[in-house]
Amino acid sequence: MAASTKSVIFATAVGINTIGIRLGERMKARAVASGAMPYPEFGNEWVWFTLFRDDWPKVDLEFWARKAYVAAREGGG
Repeated sequence: MAASTKSVIFATAVGINTIGIRLGERMKARAVASGAMPYPEFGNEWVWFTLFRDDWPKVDLEFWARKAYVAAREGGG
């Protein structure tokens, strides 16, 4: 499953426990600082989050999805 806007994929499910998010450079750095991992297999703009970790705060998917959507709408972010 993938989410897109303006023919740009900005989020994708990776299995049942992981989501990939495409972000601009600034937000990617923030995502990594808050627990995301770089996702170079998808491209330099991508990170992935593990959704269910008992040793880490809940991932704010709405926040990251919105940031990825805006970056895609604005041409990469």
